[in-house]
Amino acid sequence: MSATVAIVAGGGGPLGHATAVALAADGLTVVAVDRTEHALGDLPEDIRREVADATDPAEAARLIDWIAGAVGPPDVLVNTIVAFRPEDVLATTPRRCGSCSTSTWDPRCG
Repeated sequence: MSATVAIVAGGGGPLGHATAVALAADGLTVVAVDRTEHALGDLPEDIRREVADATDPAEAARLIDWIAGAVGPPDVLVNTIVAFRPEDVLATTPRRCGSCSTSTWDPRCG
């Protein structure tokens, strides 16, 4: 892989954690982002942690600027925010998925 810097949004959740660890194992510099420091606590020491709300456009812009300046320009962005268990997929609706925007939700998806 020619990429060097990866951002994992939702890095404190199970999917984000596993993704951050896998990318770091592949030699990337990984910045895991989550809303709370507690969520990021179990990540290995070689993964950078940043507490931020990546769903807030202004905060996301600040975060990207900080990562580009402090770590390097990001090559990879993995979004694991609002990820859910496979058994939830068929039951998920815009109302149930509270942080999804109903203005961008495809009605064919539920």
